[in-house]
Amino acid sequence: MDTGQDAYGHLEPFLGPQLVAAATGTAAGTIVPGAVGNGAPTILNAIDMLGSFTITGTAATGIIASVFFYNPLPGTPKSVLCGAILTAGGSVAGIPCSGLVPAGLTQLNIYGGAFTAASYTVYYQILC
Repeated sequence: MDTGQDAYGHLEPFLGPQLVAAATGTAAGTIVPGAVGNGAPTILNAIDMLGSFTITGTAATGIIASVFFYNPLPGTPKSVLCGAILTAGGSVAGIPCSGLVPAGLTQLNIYGGAFTAASYTVYYQILC
């Protein structure tokens, strides 16, 4: 029987259904923009444990996007890796980014720095 774990008990990160974009809401299996004026995301490739997507808009410092998992995590993550690459006016720069999985283990909130009328690609990976 496949438990979705490797020999050391780590979850295999490449399993699961693709997440979909949503403009608002908290439905399982969606990625939504933060409440800071972002447009709906364009999913590049995303499942519960890892993914990447692009968001275009203007935002203040705070939650830039939330990932609502199809399946709650089995336990508190060991680590959450994330980053954002901002593209504005032909230049590319990283913006500060961090991830937090709140109690309940059903979502990932991705926090980032402020930007104005730009497009950026966000990536995340959860290590359990």
